[in-house]
Amino acid sequence: MFFFALIYLAALSALYFYPVLNGALLLTERDLSVFFIPPRHLWVEALKAGEFPLWNPYTYGGHPLLATLQPGVLYPVNALLLLLPFDLAFNWTIIVHFFLSGVFTYLLLRDLKASKTGSLIGALVFMLSGYLFSSHNLISTLFSVTWAPLVIMLYRRAVRQDSYLYGAITGISLAVMFLGGGIEVLFGTLLFLTFYTLMPSILRFESSHDNEPLLIKRSCLLASSVLIFIFVSAAGLFPFIELSRLSTRAGGLSYHEATTWSFDLKDFIQFFIPDLYGYGTSNEKYWANQSWLKTVYTGAIPLLLSAFFFLKARGRAMLFILIALFYLSLAMGKNTLFYQYLYSYFPFFNKIRYPVKFLFLPFVFAAISSGMGYDSLLKGLAERGKGIKRLVIALLAIATLAALLLAVLQWFDAGVKAFLVQGGIDYPEYNRADINIFNTKRLLFFTIVFAIGVYFAFRSSQARRFLPYFAVLTLTFDLFFAHNGYYHATPREEYYKKGEVMGYISSDTGLFRVFVTPKTLKDDITFTGAAMFDTALLKSMDFSKERVTGYNMLHRIFDISGVDVIKRSDYSLLYDLISAQKAADSTNIPAMLNVKYVVSTPKIESKELKLRKVVGALKDFAPGIEDENALKIYENLNFLPRFYTVKDFRVMRGQD
Repeated sequence: MFFFALIYLAALSALYFYPVLNGALLLTERDLSVFFIPPRHLWVEALKAGEFPLWNPYTYGGHPLLATLQPGVLYPVNALLLLLPFDLAFNWTIIVHFFLSGVFTYLLLRDLKASKTGSLIGALVFMLSGYLFSSHNLISTLFSVTWAPLVIMLYRRAVRQDSYLYGAITGISLAVMFLGGGIEVLFGTLLFLTFYTLMPSILRFESSHDNEPLLIKRSCLLASSVLIFIFVSAAGLFPFIELSRLSTRAGGLSYHEATTWSFDLKDFIQFFIPDLYGYGTSNEKYWANQSWLKTVYTGAIPLLLSAFFFLKARGRAMLFILIALFYLSLAMGKNTLFYQYLYSYFPFFNKIRYPVKFLFLPFVFAAISSGMGYDSLLKGLAERGKGIKRLVIALLAIATLAALLLAVLQWFDAGVKAFLVQGGIDYPEYNRADINIFNTKRLLFFTIVFAIGVYFAFRSSQARRFLPYFAVLTLTFDLFFAHNGYYHATPREEYYKKGEVMGYISSDTGLFRVFVTPKTLKDDITFTGAAMFDTALLKSMDFSKERVTGYNMLHRIFDISGVDVIKRSDYSLLYDLISAQKAADSTNIPAMLNVKYVVSTPKIESKELKLRKVVGALKDFAPGIEDENALKIYENLNFLPRFYTVKDFRVMRGQD
């Protein structure tokens, strides 16, 4: 059965990402295209050239590369980037983590004494969860959260067997988790290990159990795991700590920034109806609501299976439930009463951004309770006691109500849609009514199908033999197709194409840097003088790439800005000083930083900056063309070389 589980999980991972298996298409959704691919491409090429990638000279006038964690230089699975063609390997590093997430969850459930089928069900709940599908484009989180079930399993063994060997392996796994780049996931996992050290009964569901070591011994096991973690990850950990100490996060984030994308009470319904509010339909809604996770859909089946588990375990699952609720509360961030207290007084909380990341552990717990719940259901069906009979009747009642509602939605589809639209339950306040109706129908459909399957298994011992296949397939179809297409891929040739701005700048073979004005990075690009522009070219352009920053690493263009999560505070002060000026030539700092080209959408009137190109223009120097809110490239006529000497200088202390 274990080998079948491996094959099944591998096949599902490959099938979901089937279009990108050969590397002709490159996974590029959201942060992948600019945050993750360019720095990985940079260090891979550096290593192949015989240079260890400690430094990134192409952003912020020079920035640590190894210490940022974002590129994953020391992360073991990224060895694929050196062994295979880059584009193929990049896609496969993501696909492999879905497979590993399922395998590690399967092993955790087997360690919890779940059946093989129950373990596979739990693996599917986690591997096909909205959390993983959402974080596929935030791979520092994906690469770390993959290891959470394995770390929990290993540490549970360390405690139950009083084993420093398992404690050491736990520490190694924590190091791998850290090198993946998901600091919040590491923090949340270590917090859970602390809870488990204090209360091992969190994951003790059987009525009898082996004697566990005393608290002092459990504390020593945790300490040994942490020490091994520090030792194994030291090459990445200590540079990261040093950079963090010198970064803009050293003093903590503002409360507003730290609690951006907190899970809201209204979002809980999205566990059952995905994207109910259409957060991605506008930029305003995207930032005003929790949009870090595109989907949190789990459907009704895991909930129903978990109900069987909780009803059987009763008091033995109480701590398990409380810890799950605690992490749900953490994920809600500013929407809870205590998060501000944690932000103000608890170590590291004021440096954590996006509280919704803490949802990873409730998803692991949902996988555990679903797998264990399947076993409780199967055992109850075999015993045919009064309790299971009442539960099956309750399940049939739910299915009957679901069937009635589904019939109404199906037969009166147009009327229901008109009713929702009239009531304002439509775009722009919500997602489009027809999408929400469809998602409600599929929720009801799978609820009905699952309930009918359980009923037949209760009525017939022969039907019960098919319950494992039925449960696995029904859950697979529900979660797989609910998340189908939750990624974006770009033809590799299109992704690596320089574009108009980088094409022009890279034609200059000198040594210089580029400055993209802050307003250019933020504002929309519009064209009012349509007759002055090549409209076909404009439609084909990727304006996010034309803004250069981030993509510049792919083409070895030096930028004084960047997209790294952790920024050096000293350089940030200098960059903020440049950005705060009224005009690009208000200070000579860009010239001193070797800035030869300035990319701007607003017109720049300066004797020092000469217009060289208007992107997409039929004639770069046509009357009025410079007034257009189009991308323009200016040459700094007075820029200084990268290296120069001065006769008179003064050292200034502090920030003044």
